[in-house]
Amino acid sequence: MANIAASRMHPFHPKQLSDIEMQVVTCDLLIIGGGNAGCFVATEAAKLDPSLKVVIMEKAEIMRSGACSAGMDAINTYIPKGKTPEDLVRWSRAQVGGGPLREDLALSNAEELNESVEDLERWGLPILRDGDGNVRYRGKWDISIHGEQLKPIMAEKALESGADVYNRVAGTGLLMHKGRCVGAMGLGVRDGKFYVFRAKATVMATGGAGTLYKSYTADSTDSGAQIWMCPYCVGSGYAMGFRQGAELTSLEQRWVATRTKDFCGPVDTISVGYGAPIVNAKGERVMSRYAALGGDAAPRYIRANAPMEEWLDGRGPCYCDTTHLTPETSKAMMEDYLNERPSFVLFLASRGQDVTKEPIEIYGSDPYILGGHT
Repeated sequence: MANIAASRMHPFHPKQLSDIEMQVVTCDLLIIGGGNAGCFVATEAAKLDPSLKVVIMEKAEIMRSGACSAGMDAINTYIPKGKTPEDLVRWSRAQVGGGPLREDLALSNAEELNESVEDLERWGLPILRDGDGNVRYRGKWDISIHGEQLKPIMAEKALESGADVYNRVAGTGLLMHKGRCVGAMGLGVRDGKFYVFRAKATVMATGGAGTLYKSYTADSTDSGAQIWMCPYCVGSGYAMGFRQGAELTSLEQRWVATRTKDFCGPVDTISVGYGAPIVNAKGERVMSRYAALGGDAAPRYIRANAPMEEWLDGRGPCYCDTTHLTPETSKAMMEDYLNERPSFVLFLASRGQDVTKEPIEIYGSDPYILGGHT
């Protein structure tokens, strides 16, 4: 009886496999993953050759999919006037603490970085500027935006480029022929179809790998969504490539961010953007120990590790000291959060917490393998 019950629960009982409908799609370029990266690939391919037939396989709905589906309050890297792509590479080298860095890839990215950001602004993304029209920087390299429409803008441009989008199709594997990738397979999670995409070229744009570890804020009943990184980027692209013998590089870039406790929100928005220093349980300014590396403006990996060192040495918990902020500055900070982590504003409101009277506690968040922050 148990076996019969189990077979009835399985959506594809072996006796029913022949009833599954298969759909074959042929294209010049297949893009697996329709987040911002995948959408950019589609628009760039159309620029290079408008005659290409481009297909995007997206496991969700492209208008609100990917790691930036809910928006962003910043673009983390934009080269200021007077700086060069080579300057950005040197800064990136410092960010990883002298560790591994593909400087050739970092340089090629940097050389096209500003052009891509300017495309976004032309397409309608609001980039915040000062009274003189200059881009507003939050730190040395990152600029402020109102990014709630970032993903819809990118999706619209991908569709305008002529790409055919197959939503709700989860990739299951790559198709190989004589050691070469010739497409991919996927399962339609809504229609139950099995999709076969035949392509002359395939781009994997499925994002990083999160939710590999249990979040510090997740209890036994939590779905795991109380994390900083996108809970839907689970490393499926890495797995598909690995199964076919692809070389996986740079996976040592595991990012463990420092985030606001209880409702995982960004710390740099407070500490760098609004000048609220990180302090330990004794009220000591943590980053003053790292004055030689820039103090509060030290590289991000230092700012992430410093509070963890305080906890290990028994000086935790740590906080962003917002108690010196004026009501006007506090309001502006909350507006930034509404663009990046609106649920955190609701969390503070539910507690009745006035951040000008009570600092915001921070903690170490979930590890993330590769992806946007790394």
